[in-house]
Amino acid sequence: MKAALKLLLPLLFLSTAISGLLFTSGCKEDLISGDTTTVANPNVKVYKNIVINEYINDASLSSIDLYAGTNIDANNAVRDAELVDSTGIGPGYNRYWLRSGDGTQDVIGQETKFIPLFSSRTAGDYQSQYDAMTRIDVGHADPVTAADFYRYSTYSMGLSFVSTDVRVYGFWLKGKKVSLGLSNEVYGLMYIKSIAGPVGSYKMTVDVKINTKGQNDLRERIPSTN
Repeated sequence: MKAALKLLLPLLFLSTAISGLLFTSGCKEDLISGDTTTVANPNVKVYKNIVINEYINDASLSSIDLYAGTNIDANNAVRDAELVDSTGIGPGYNRYWLRSGDGTQDVIGQETKFIPLFSSRTAGDYQSQYDAMTRIDVGHADPVTAADFYRYSTYSMGLSFVSTDVRVYGFWLKGKKVSLGLSNEVYGLMYIKSIAGPVGSYKMTVDVKINTKGQNDLRERIPSTN
């Protein structure tokens, strides 16, 4: 009897191991993680760690395509926003900000309007606060309206953050709907996660998430209908 058990136990172990391997390899990622209740939101695009450089020349990657989530050159007509500075000009010396892509006379880019979200001034982990945001808080129930986005730029920043800097902005890609022939408006959130000097090599790193269906819904995952 003992000899039979000794022979049977290795076979049972081997059978269980093979069964587990086959089950795991055949599952979708959601099932492997144990999450069967949500799926990726098909209307939301998420972009991480986009680096925008200080304007140095026409080839400088000092602009951003918020719709595509890429940094682009200063004179690119598809830019939604560009990094500008006031170095050496009046009391705003060494101040930097992002402004609408159509804000210069030499190149006509895309019009973008912003709303500063002052809740981003609260203390704590800014990244976690941004990641947890699922809508643009405009102070009233949805939907958002054109009047909610009233700025053509972010506030200015220095070479490092101070406690009162606003790091999260809502935005409306007003120009992209026309230029791309979209059937919906595009709204999103931008988190200014880091800035680094000195002058001449200034860099701003941002995270972006957008909803391509004109909704004020920036949830990365939504309940599964299956």
